[in-house]
Amino acid sequence: MKALALILIASPLIAADWPTFLHDAQRTSATTETIKPPLKLAWKSGPPEGGTQAWPDEAKRDEYRAGKALVPRFSFDRANHVAVVGEHIFFGSAQSHWMRCADAATGAVKWTFFTDGPVRIAPSVFDGKVYFGSDDGSAYCVDAAKGALVWKHTPAGSGNNLLPNDGRFVSPWAIRTGVIVDKDTAYFGAGLFPHEGVFLCAVDAKTGGKTSPAHWEHRVENEFTPQGAIVLSNDHVFLPAGRSTPWMLDRATGKVAGQFKDKKSGMGSFAMLLGDTLLYGPADRGGSVLTQAGLDFKAVGLMTGASAAAVTTGMLFIVGEKGLAAVNRESKGVEWSAKIPQPACVIVAGETVFTGADGEIRAFEAKSGRELALMKCDGRILGLAAANGRLFASNDRGQVFVFAAE
Repeated sequence: MKALALILIASPLIAADWPTFLHDAQRTSATTETIKPPLKLAWKSGPPEGGTQAWPDEAKRDEYRAGKALVPRFSFDRANHVAVVGEHIFFGSAQSHWMRCADAATGAVKWTFFTDGPVRIAPSVFDGKVYFGSDDGSAYCVDAAKGALVWKHTPAGSGNNLLPNDGRFVSPWAIRTGVIVDKDTAYFGAGLFPHEGVFLCAVDAKTGGKTSPAHWEHRVENEFTPQGAIVLSNDHVFLPAGRSTPWMLDRATGKVAGQFKDKKSGMGSFAMLLGDTLLYGPADRGGSVLTQAGLDFKAVGLMTGASAAAVTTGMLFIVGEKGLAAVNRESKGVEWSAKIPQPACVIVAGETVFTGADGEIRAFEAKSGRELALMKCDGRILGLAAANGRLFASNDRGQVFVFAAE
């Protein structure tokens, strides 16, 4: 694994909550709250619902290129990822088409809000409201306490319709970016087919409308389809695009600023902001890779064999084909590494690093790499979150597991 020089501006971290997908609008996958083993299973969601990902698995090998292994690029919806605020956990279901709030300590369901299509990306919870998108073509805002609808925004308007797709009915303008909220503005994208046009939206988080110059809505044709959680900086909006590389918008106007498309750039639905560079992937034509590029769209480094990462002020923790590696941002070197069989995700909770893989969750001391715990779990763990003294895990069977201190 190749060490990279990283220029990182630390974003503010919420100590207790995990309010959105991968924690924050930069998708750092890190919180300052430390959660240390030993941990025990407190509860888990109902029986496995089975996977209903948006796109089928891609071919395993590229026969045009000497049979090279191919890495799936659509990985954003293979688990029901969570957001956690206070004593409540919020997560959607691609199987049952709902958004749900449950008691984080017991799993008791507080409310369930149904949509007309799969909910594929974790919600964002801000100022007592829950924001999320659905394959039915609408973005939703509901009251976090009661689950009552506050507003619903359908970019395609009266032209929206539902079509049969993979055993379900979905809109050609499905919301597969999630909804991220910052500075009283909610951002999301809608659309599956470039020739049908996609919508790029920034609306008032309180009303779902356009009430100031900071709000916009554009229809873009024959360019790309947004697939994966949106990333924000102060000036830009970054949109992963699945089978192509990410795109960047001007945050003030919503206008397309350009695309990250260096010859060796990775494609996929993962993106993370590292100060003035973007880390994205998790694949290219040759296999698993994360690409780091400046905001001039030029790649400055590759992490071959890598598929996901978590970042703190001083370190970058990377998982991939060979396990887990802790890279020092200043020295650019690998401080420690651990062999793990095909880890799928990584987060940092203060002084502890957690990884998820097939049937297991591992905990490591962030400073030394010493393994602290190995917890067995059903299915392949594809998502992790840490908040308020608890560890939350999502697997490829649609289940959510909650661990607490013994």
